[in-house]
Amino acid sequence: ELKRVILTELVKQGILKDGEEPPPVRIATPPKKVNINKFINAIQHDFDKYRVLR
Repeated sequence: ELKRVILTELVKQGILKDGEEPPPVRIATPPKKVNINKFINAIQHDFDKYRVLR
């Protein structure tokens, strides 16, 4: 029920098209445990999604 309501709202706001679903959530490993080179290579193409406004 809640998922349907959220998807309906996202469609109303033009974020998703009817029948679409948002991409799955990606959870990153805590920085102290991550192989930084592997991490950078993994997020390179999606880097804009990880920026934080100041």
